[in-house]
Amino acid sequence: MGVPCLTLRNTTERPETVSIGTNELIGTDPSYLQPALDRLFAGAWKKGSIPDKWDGHTGERIVAELERLLVTDVMHS
Repeated sequence: MGVPCLTLRNTTERPETVSIGTNELIGTDPSYLQPALDRLFAGAWKKGSIPDKWDGHTGERIVAELERLLVTDVMHS
């Protein structure tokens, strides 16, 4: 979506957003926020990409896998 994200924590449950996305893990030290904002407003923010399979079709893939598992279970019963 092209929207920069600053995570004000020391960890994230979505590390791929830091490694290939637009998320910057700032941490909990308030002194790290201003330099990050300065980079952002100066246009020096990293360019990210959308992580693999973040295409809005996750639910469809889950349903397809559940159907596959159910058919496999029925065939082996």
